[in-house]
Parts: sequence; C-alpha cells; structure tokens
Amino acid sequence: MSPITISSCPTISKNGTGEIKICNTIQWSKDQTWQLEFCFDGDLLPLSEELDPWLVLALLPAMCAGRDLELTHPVSSRLLQNLPAIQSIFNTWDATYKKIKVSAPTRPDPGFNGKGKTACFFSGGVDSFYTILKYRDKIDVLIHLDNPWAREEGRARMLGKIKEAAERLGKPLIIIKSNFRDFLDTYTEWEYSHGAAIMALALFLTPYISKIYLAGDYTYASLEPNGVHPLLDPLWGTETLEVIHDGLEATRLQKIELMEGNNIMLSSLRVCWENIENELNCGRCRKCLYTMVSLRAAGLLNHCPTFAVPLDLEYLVNFDFLTVAARWCLLENLEALENRGTDPELEEALRRSLARQKPLPQQKLLTGTDPELSELRQKVTFYDQTLRFQLADKVNRLLSKNRAIHRVGETLAHRAWKWLK
Repeated sequence: MSPITISSCPTISKNGTGEIKICNTIQWSKDQTWQLEFCFDGDLLPLSEELDPWLVLALLPAMCAGRDLELTHPVSSRLLQNLPAIQSIFNTWDATYKKIKVSAPTRPDPGFNGKGKTACFFSGGVDSFYTILKYRDKIDVLIHLDNPWAREEGRARMLGKIKEAAERLGKPLIIIKSNFRDFLDTYTEWEYSHGAAIMALALFLTPYISKIYLAGDYTYASLEPNGVHPLLDPLWGTETLEVIHDGLEATRLQKIELMEGNNIMLSSLRVCWENIENELNCGRCRKCLYTMVSLRAAGLLNHCPTFAVPLDLEYLVNFDFLTVAARWCLLENLEALENRGTDPELEEALRRSLARQKPLPQQKLLTGTDPELSELRQKVTFYDQTLRFQLADKVNRLLSKNRAIHRVGETLAHRAWKWLK
C-alpha cells in the first residue's frame, strides 16, 4: 500500500475578516486528499511554514490506517527521533494504532534560545485556569481552540467569556479555528488525537513562542491513557519549542479551591463538551458532574453561575462514571469531605455513587522487548498498577466506614484486585 504523503509547503494568506489562514494538503491516497486549514485571529502573527505541525496531525490517522507516512520537506530532527516512542505509547494503549514508518528529511538544529513567548492553552476549564494562576507571571499569551461543533449562540457566549477572562487576566489571546476535526474524527478517537491536534497549533506558532504549557486533567495518582499525558507531551517538542505538562500535583478540588474569591474564573468556568444551546455547561455530563461535586465540596458551587442546572444528588448517585480519573475525582472529594465533615449529604451521595459503579476493563500494559523503551514500559506499567491498587484500597477503606455498604466496598475492591492478576 502506498504511503500517505505531505509533499507541499503550506500557503499563508489573510482573509477578509483580518484572520491569518494557513493551508496545506495531505495526500491520503491516489484519489483522496484532505485540505486542512487553520485561521488565527488578532494581530499579524509569524506562523511556521515548516511541516512539523502537519506531521503531528497526520501521524495518528496514519497509524490507525496502518499506512506509512512520507514527507518531502525537512522536519525537526528531534520530533522525528521521538516518533517511535510516541507510536509505542499509543500502540500499547490501543493496538488499532499500528506502528508505521515515517520518512522525512531533517533540517539543521538551530539551537534552543528560549527567547520566544511562553504560552498556555486556555479552554476556560479548571485545569487551564489553575496553570495560568500558577504561572501567571511567566505566561505571556493564551491560546484557545474554537469549538467547531458548538451551536452558534452558545459558541458566541463561550468565546465572549474566554475573551473576557483573558482580558481580566491581562493576557493576549490567540483564537484558532480549523477544520481538522473532520480529518481526525474520520480515523481516530478524539480522546487520543486532541493532544496531537493542540500540539500542532503550538508548532504553527514556533516563530512566536518557545515554551508551551499543557494543563492536564489527571493527578499522579489517576493517570490513564489520554491524548494529553506527561509521557507524551514533551515528546511533541522540537529544538525550538519546549512542551511542559502541568498540574499533576493537584486534585480537581485543590485546583478549584484556588478559585475562591476569584470572580474571573468562577464567572467564566467552562468544562462541558456537550455544547447545549446558549449554555456554557450542561450540568448533566461526566465532566460537569465531577466538577460541580468539587465546587460544592469547596463551598463555591453557589458562586459559579455557569452551569445550566443545579447539582442533583440522586442523578449523581445513578450516573455511570466510565473512566478511572472520574471515579478517582469522586474518591478524592469523598475523602476530603470525611476529613472536614462539612457536607454529610454530599458525602453520602458520593458513597452511594461509588458503591454502584461497575468494574472498568483492565488497562493494557506495555509489552515488547525493545531495550530503548524499557524505561518507558516500566513507567506506564507502574502508573497502571499503582493506580488500580490504590483505587481498590481507597474504595474499600472509604466505603467500609458505612456499615450498610461495607460488603459492597469489599466486593468492588476485590474485583479491582482481580483485574491485575
């Protein structure tokens, strides 16, 4: 089967609305091409004409198709050298992401001077707000990816809140629109490909930035396969761009507690991807629910007006949380509430919710014999095993304090232990 090719350099133009547009073509097959375009708003920005962003965008779809990838113009030597490790990570998470050969010439190493701006991706959510607060004096510019799936009224409100928050934080904001979801969603899962997508945006801006912060959803205790991950993110960097994964040290509750008294964040908070009409957050999806739980545990839910409906504890109890990270967030909140004794009603709802959750499938562990990847295998194996042992132990310990569901906790912990055998 012939390789997927990227043989042309991108074209850069300015459209009638003042946006800067960069376009290029991915030759998927003899009869099929993908014309991808990105529009950057604001003042004229220097954009990279290198093929690094296009390589990053094409990698995961090519892996899913089991097709080699060929580029005719030079790319970053460091990025090219990191692709085997990147591919190994995705392949061990999901075998449908097959290892492929990537062929491209490399350009000379210009050396890292660190003189560019420091940027942070800004979604308006808990994690990005936390990272911006943490590095407020170091971050020069915020980058926001416009949501192409949002309804027009909701999208306008969402962008208005993002712009307002950036202005009140005193940071320039770059808003980017693109059609790349049509391409990525045809071949990959957004849960995995979103990290590569936002890294491509950063690589377009390498004439302007030299460091980028990615705010992660997870803690050291709750890591699971995801497109934004501390093992992956630094590997997308180049000789001129440093990529930093941030936020592993803080739980969602700890991040939210930093918002106390900060009206910028509480009035602009957006965590939902359901895109309901004219609302920032639906209040009913997984991300909304565990964020609302953390806000209530912190005593801040009544000060955050961005959710469409109040927190319904019975709905919470009966909701199926299908990720380790979501369940871990509930456990962290339950543990904090037990220590504080401030909200027994929420505490009891969290116990009931955790007690009725069904076991999750076991995460895959890295296999293979490549000695160069032994450290990587050890790290991922350690994260996976430690997470599941700790989750089993915490469920058993926390739920056993309530005698009525003591046996449920023991059963759930026993099942979690069996997954590791």
